[in-house]
Amino acid sequence: MKYGRKKPINIKIFNSRGQAKFVITDQGVGIPRKDRKVLFKRFKRLDSTGENNQGLGVGLYIAKQIVTAHVGKIKVSSIPMRGTTFAIELPLNKAKVNTS
Repeated sequence: MKYGRKKPINIKIFNSRGQAKFVITDQGVGIPRKDRKVLFKRFKRLDSTGENNQGLGVGLYIAKQIVTAHVGKIKVSSIPMRGTTFAIELPLNKAKVNTS
């Protein structure tokens, strides 16, 4: 939401083949391909807006840790100056949670 350029954010939640899927799409500045490899690293902050956005760089890191602990996947796709989509998939069956 921080990088959404004050445009609507679309959130879809649905069940597909035993997976809960969450798809979050904004119409923000996008994320350059070269930066996507480090998006989920701890304390990594990207600021392609030129604005002084506040943050610690832990939000996406924590999100990935939670999704991974629940045996899920998180993916990102983005088009610069058009927006970004995060897709989260979590199994709906009683999977063994990874606590390590």
